[in-house]
Amino acid sequence: MKILQTEKNVAWLPQPNKVSFIVSREMPPPALCTSAYVFAFEGDALLMADLDRGVDIPGGHIDSGETPEAAMRRETKEETGATLGAVRMLGYQKITLKGPKPPGYKYPYPESYQIMYHATEVKPGEFSADEDSRGPVLISPEKAAKIPWLQKHRALYDYARAQCKTASAKEQTPKL
Repeated sequence: MKILQTEKNVAWLPQPNKVSFIVSREMPPPALCTSAYVFAFEGDALLMADLDRGVDIPGGHIDSGETPEAAMRRETKEETGATLGAVRMLGYQKITLKGPKPPGYKYPYPESYQIMYHATEVKPGEFSADEDSRGPVLISPEKAAKIPWLQKHRALYDYARAQCKTASAKEQTPKL
């Protein structure tokens, strides 16, 4: 387990809070996992979704009875039309609320987790735009440097990209 980045008082969460991106292959307690996302690469290009809130990595909330991987695959299909080959867990974002539980707060308290995966095989598919997503966008490494979310989480992007390159190289190495 390695902490890549920690932020305090992230604006979209109840205050005060702490959010850490942790590299790990171990799944946190399933009951505390709220959403799952993927860094899916096609060569050097990162698959992102053109969402109503901006360009972001595909993913979203885990529905009742759904595994984090199934949620990530479903959300990727809904937001981009793409299906993914094999995926591996990169780690997770650990969210810790430091104050009292806010009234009506529907997520696990005081800690919850957002699972992060990576994939090296992206299969484009049919996509119909809706109120949430305008479809898939492939982002080159040069363009990634200009995307606000990726700028803010550069260490996570770089780690995911390196993991995908390593995975791709292993897949292409002939077995003796």
